[in-house]
Amino acid sequence: MQVTCPHCQHDLDYSGEPPRFCGYCGKALSSQPVSTIEYDPEAATTPPASDPFALTLPPKSDDAVLHISRPEAIGGYRLLRELGSGGMGRVYEAVAPSGQHVAVKLISPEYLGSRDTIERFRQEGRLASGINHPRCVFVFAAEEENGQPYIVMELMPGQTLADLVRQDGPLPVDQAVAKILDVIDGLEQAHSQQVIHRDVKPSNCFLERDGRVKVGDFGLAKSLQTGQAHLTKTGTFMGTPHFASPEQVRGEMLDQQTDVYSVAATLYFLLTGQPPFSGTDATSVLARIAADPASSMRTIRPEIPPALDRIVLRGLERDRRRRWRDLGEFRRALLQFVPGTLSMGGMSRRFGAYMIDGALFAPISVLFTFLPEMGLLTAEWAWQLLAGAIFIAYFAILEGRYGFTLGKKLLRLRVCGVVDVEPIGLKRGLLRASFFYLLVGLGPDILTSFWPLAGMISGGLGSLALVSTMRARNGYRGVHELASGSRVVQLPWPRKRPAPLSTVGWLLYLKRSRR
Repeated sequence: MQVTCPHCQHDLDYSGEPPRFCGYCGKALSSQPVSTIEYDPEAATTPPASDPFALTLPPKSDDAVLHISRPEAIGGYRLLRELGSGGMGRVYEAVAPSGQHVAVKLISPEYLGSRDTIERFRQEGRLASGINHPRCVFVFAAEEENGQPYIVMELMPGQTLADLVRQDGPLPVDQAVAKILDVIDGLEQAHSQQVIHRDVKPSNCFLERDGRVKVGDFGLAKSLQTGQAHLTKTGTFMGTPHFASPEQVRGEMLDQQTDVYSVAATLYFLLTGQPPFSGTDATSVLARIAADPASSMRTIRPEIPPALDRIVLRGLERDRRRRWRDLGEFRRALLQFVPGTLSMGGMSRRFGAYMIDGALFAPISVLFTFLPEMGLLTAEWAWQLLAGAIFIAYFAILEGRYGFTLGKKLLRLRVCGVVDVEPIGLKRGLLRASFFYLLVGLGPDILTSFWPLAGMISGGLGSLALVSTMRARNGYRGVHELASGSRVVQLPWPRKRPAPLSTVGWLLYLKRSRR
C-alpha cells in the first residue's frame, strides 16, 4: 500500500498500519497530534538509568511477555547482579571460572520467543567479537547454552560520558575533544572491518579509570559486507532518537557517515550538555532531525571556538555530501583542539621552526646587503630595516590570521590565545612580531653595518631578554608572548589507524585482566 505525504508529496510504501510521519520531510502525515512513534520493540526496552535519552517502550502485548527469571549461571559464568538493560538485552556482572569479573549480556526474557531478536543478538556477538581494539569494549566470547545465546564482555569500571556530563556539566573543549577522539579511534577500527555501529551516543561510551573512553554496545551494529543479512524491518527506526542520523530517521541506506553524524552529536552533547535536537516527544525530535539544521553550539555556550562550532555542525549536516566523508577526516579537523602544553623538549621543535622561517629570509638579507653597492641606496641599514619590516609582516599575518608560519606548520606548532586555540588576530599578531623583532632583530640590523661585533652582542642580549620570562608554569612564554597575550602549543602528530591487537597482545591482555 502507499500514502502520499501532504507536505513534500513523496509517496511512502508500507504494509500493515500506515506510517504516522514522513520519512523524507519528518512531518506528521495527519492533522491529529502525534505523541509517540512506532519503534521496533526489539530495539527499545527499559533503558539503563545512565541513559537519559533512551525511549522506554513496553512490548506490544502483555501476552507476549515471558516471565522468566534470570539464570544463576550460564556457560560457567556465575551471574551476580544486573548492571542495566536496553535494546534487546540485559547486562549482568558475572564471575568467570577463572575468578575474573566480566559482563555477561543475555536477551531480555520477554523477547526470547522472537527469532529475529535472537538472530540479531547473535549478529551482535559475531560482529563485536571481531573488533579487537583498545578503544572498544572487548568481547571475550559469544556462545549459546540450551538455546540461550550470551555474550561475555569486558567489565567496565567507570561511568559513561552521559554520567560524566550529568555530574560535572559540559566539558572543557580540550577534554571533550580528547574523549571524542577515543571514540573515533574505536569506531575507525570497526569501519575498517566494514561494521557500522548505528547507535553511538554518550551512554554507549564508557570511561576507564584513567579517563580514557571505550565504545561499547554494538547491539545495532550492521555489517556492510556483501551478503550480510538485513535484519531491520522495512520502515522501522532503530536507534536512540536524539543521536540518530537523518538517513536513519528516513529509513535510507546507511553507511559509515551515519556514525560520523552520531559522533558529532555526541561531541555536541559533551560541549553543551544537551543533544543537537532536544525534547521528550520522539516524533518531534525525529522530525527536526530530518528537516532542520542543528543550532550553533555558541548560542548555548558562547566561549566555544567558532572553528570548532563549524567543524561539529559540518558533522551534523543533513546532506551526507556536505558532511565529513569519514571519521578520519573528522579526526584530522579536531586535532587542533587538543594541543599539548609546550615542554622544554618541545622548545627544540620551536627553535627548529624559527630556523626554517629564518632560512626563507636569508636570500632577502643577502640581497639587501649588496643593493647599496649597486647604487640604489647608499645606507645598508635602511635596506636591513626594510627586510625587518617584511619579517614582521610575514609573522604578523601568518601567525595572527592562521596560527602558524611555514616552520610551525611543518613541525606541528600553533600560535594561539592563552585560554583557547584560536588564532590571535592581526593586531595581536603584529604586536607579537614587533616585540620579537625589536628584541632580536633591530639591533643587529642597524649595528652590523657599522660594527659587526656590536650587532652580534645586541642580538645575543636581545635573545636573553626574550627568553628571560620563559618558565614551565607559564608554558615557556617569551616577552613577546606575554605582551601580546599569546602562546605556542604543540599539536599532536596525525596517527595512523591503530592496528587490532595481535594474538600475542590479546593473550597478554587476558592475562593482565585476570590478575
